[in-house]
Amino acid sequence: MLITSREVLNLYGEHCFEVPLLPLPERAHQLSLAQLREWPAVRLFVERAQAAYPEFALMEDNATTVVEVCRRLDGLPLAIELAAAHARLFAPTVMLAQLVHPLKFLRGGPQDKPARHRTLWNTIDWSYRLLDETEQVLFRHLSVFANGWETAAAAAVSQVPEVEAGLEALVRKSLIRVVSTDGALGVRFQMLHTVREYAAEQLKAGGESEAARRRHAMYYLALVEEAEPHAKAGRQSAWVARIEQEHDNLRAALSWMLEQGEAELALRLVGSVWRIWQVLNILSEGRRWLEQALHLGQYVRTPDRIKALLGAGWLAICQGSDARAAFEEGLALALDLGARRFLPSLLQGIGNVTKDNNPEFARTQFQESLRIARELGDDEEVGWALDHLGRLELDCGHYAQARVFLEESLAIFRRLQHHWGVTYVLDHLGRVMLAQEQWKEAQALLEEALLGMETFGVRMHVPWTLEALARAILPQGDRQRARNLLARALRLHREAENPLGIALTLSGLAMLAIESADYERAVKLCGAASAMLNVTDPAQLSAVYSYGQWILNSVAAARPPLDEEAFIAAWRGGQAMTPEKAITLAMTTE
Repeated sequence: MLITSREVLNLYGEHCFEVPLLPLPERAHQLSLAQLREWPAVRLFVERAQAAYPEFALMEDNATTVVEVCRRLDGLPLAIELAAAHARLFAPTVMLAQLVHPLKFLRGGPQDKPARHRTLWNTIDWSYRLLDETEQVLFRHLSVFANGWETAAAAAVSQVPEVEAGLEALVRKSLIRVVSTDGALGVRFQMLHTVREYAAEQLKAGGESEAARRRHAMYYLALVEEAEPHAKAGRQSAWVARIEQEHDNLRAALSWMLEQGEAELALRLVGSVWRIWQVLNILSEGRRWLEQALHLGQYVRTPDRIKALLGAGWLAICQGSDARAAFEEGLALALDLGARRFLPSLLQGIGNVTKDNNPEFARTQFQESLRIARELGDDEEVGWALDHLGRLELDCGHYAQARVFLEESLAIFRRLQHHWGVTYVLDHLGRVMLAQEQWKEAQALLEEALLGMETFGVRMHVPWTLEALARAILPQGDRQRARNLLARALRLHREAENPLGIALTLSGLAMLAIESADYERAVKLCGAASAMLNVTDPAQLSAVYSYGQWILNSVAAARPPLDEEAFIAAWRGGQAMTPEKAITLAMTTE
């Protein structure tokens, strides 16, 4: 007998087969229309849309939107059919906007179907009414989770007894699903978006929403505060992976804190998680959360505000933005509160933002950071202070002294088993070799750094190391590998919305153009890269220590073969380019 049911029957001899959701492509924009039509969810949408509106067709300008509509509906066949039935009145872009609240949009099913199948709301409501009281409470409370949860989280938020049994019952009744069995705390569950909207309405109607959201926020605040020391120590990549998995829940927790004006809670959360954002290359979004929390807590004067200011400063530096105000406010507050443990990192930040224009002042900041870190016995900050001093000496052309500082820093991070610190310093030592044109030595150090980053999840620094490795490989004649490394670096910098990284990678791609004697293209790319650094005159690039010198090297190599008129035209053409146009030019096959 073949039986369909909303839940397992638990009969002897029963073999259960769960009907899967219709699959969808991960990167729809990379597929042709013919390829997209082969995906079951897209095919069902198109078939039902054409039944309602024969003129409907899947085209270049609506294909990715159709995929996103199906994704918003979780690949659920009934939901896709109900949405597609509106094709006569609503274009896919309008549907997608309406699907912020899918259950309100998905109405008006076929009249010859049972009432519970005419709208998705009716279908879910029918299942919900069949639950016992404890299962209903649990179901409602699970709506506060975003993109999944584990058993411990469900217990903390719902506060129902025997939560494991309740979760198992909801899985059997097809209201939640198991998405992983090897999570940090065991099984991980998830609720479809449409089901979650219904559950949230029931939670709100019962007057339970705010209490549940508070418990949810406090649970994830405790989670990031537990993760923070492991992340700071640079050893526990498992914690970073766990925080990444829970990032949608962190977003939900922060949203609630900001909505409720809970400034101190928001500062605690962003102050604890920013290092993980940095490692994961979640820069633009992380900065937005930090900015909102700092604005809300502008009158809060606690160590948590200092931690948030540190996060705002260091994430800004990662994107080449102005960070001095954050570090200086943090330094003043730390001195006022007597919170000396923050001084080394704050002084390093101030040194970092001043080193291009005033390297001597930056050196004093790094040296003071080193002195205080040693007084405090904070070996990690000693390692970072030495790393900053090494990079400053590299920028100033003092290569022997740079190696002394960096090798001492590397020894400290190796002793601490601070994996992230080790990979950063290996990268910087590779750059010392690179500056001295010791290509093979640079390649070995940079490849070791890259391997460590990929092993321990140091995502933020990967594109920078890829770019440096390409510069080491290109002079050795492997142009194709150099191009592949630069293309990957460019993609990662674009994903992180990092204009500074994009600028540096464009200058590396300019060197590839020079190798092909395409000097005009090289100068255009350098002009576009310098515009991203707010530099208009090539001569000004020498003042930008850390990044301008690489662009200047590319300019210097491309300029002699061009006459002055051609050079100026190419430079100005590059300066006028949008980043996207410059990227397209860079990636055009030579």
